[in-house]
Amino acid sequence: MHSEELLIGLFTNLLILKNSKYSS
Repeated sequence: MHSEELLIGLFTNLLILKNSKYSS
């Protein structure tokens, strides 16, 4: 099952996007 890895990847992407949004 790679769903967990996919979820982690999506979560990290969301965090990065949020960080970049707050940064700029």
